[in-house]
Amino acid sequence: MRAIRAPLEVVEVRDPEADERSAVIRVGACGLCRSDWHLWQGDWSWEHIGLELPRILGHEASGVVESVGRGVTAVEPGQRVCIPFHEACGRCADCLAGWSHICPNADYIGSTHDGAFAELVRVPNADVNCIPLPDEIGEVEAAAMGCRYMTAYHAAVHRGRARAGEWAVVYGCGGLGLSLVQILKALALRVVAVDLDESHLALARQLGADVAVDASADDPIEATETATGGGAHLSFDALGSATTSRQGLLSLRPRGRHVQVGLTSSDDRGQASWPIDRITFKELEVLGSIGNPLPAYRELLTLVAGGTFRPRELIRKTLRLEDVPAELEAMTAYGVAGFSVVTEFAPTGAGAAPPKTLRAEA
Repeated sequence: MRAIRAPLEVVEVRDPEADERSAVIRVGACGLCRSDWHLWQGDWSWEHIGLELPRILGHEASGVVESVGRGVTAVEPGQRVCIPFHEACGRCADCLAGWSHICPNADYIGSTHDGAFAELVRVPNADVNCIPLPDEIGEVEAAAMGCRYMTAYHAAVHRGRARAGEWAVVYGCGGLGLSLVQILKALALRVVAVDLDESHLALARQLGADVAVDASADDPIEATETATGGGAHLSFDALGSATTSRQGLLSLRPRGRHVQVGLTSSDDRGQASWPIDRITFKELEVLGSIGNPLPAYRELLTLVAGGTFRPRELIRKTLRLEDVPAELEAMTAYGVAGFSVVTEFAPTGAGAAPPKTLRAEA
């Protein structure tokens, strides 16, 4: 990436090298996430987030350890690992308390340093940020968990305190929202899925959503209240907009819990108008949620390895590295359903297979 909104280029760069505490990973797969799109759009400057350009994007990564620095002891060359998008220092008070996902010293792969839309990527503080993969989980599936799926897990389980039998409403059925639908259904909740795109709603139904609401045709607040018999216990804004965050709050029953997971674009610049009196009268909770603590990442991998959660069902397309620019463009019009994962890193013109759409698994 050389400039905001300019088409990305596939180029040859110098191979990264491991320093004292880092590792170099040969990337096996890297998901294409809407956060990549936000960075490409130049969003989040209002939160003092920006890229030093040029920058290699890509933050949903898995692969094999290629080399390690002299101070790395937890992983070794040849080991299969996944990489959380928030790379913690492992030494600060927040990390030691188990809150590595909000580490004030964190690096962010594909943002503060070059990312994983590449054959090789350097991972800082490798002892904490290279997480070994169970044998049951492949690299493509692991890449699908690098941001959206693990973020959904933390939002549902730790922040939202999802309970079996409750009603949940998910606003936005992109990758994050679909991850929430699948996880909530696996936890035995009843789910209302809301989106403007019928193809996204169709995927939500496949993943078990009990009710799918097309917000372009129906009032999602009214539809949720009717379907749930008085409002959801739990709401998630998985898109990140002033409209969907407000709708999520207004979809709750008394003492309901709203989890804000999606981040805004330049349309709203991080600002929303919330129904303060409704929050007060109904004793609603508003909870922010970002990423997933590293100890809980291992917890999630165990659940995926055991079949409780199935992130592979969300993967709809595999890509070549050179397909990323067009896929980013398609995201502008919300034209990407499910997960797209880069699996071919051969240079342009090397004869890699074209993009492949995957059949939904039963």
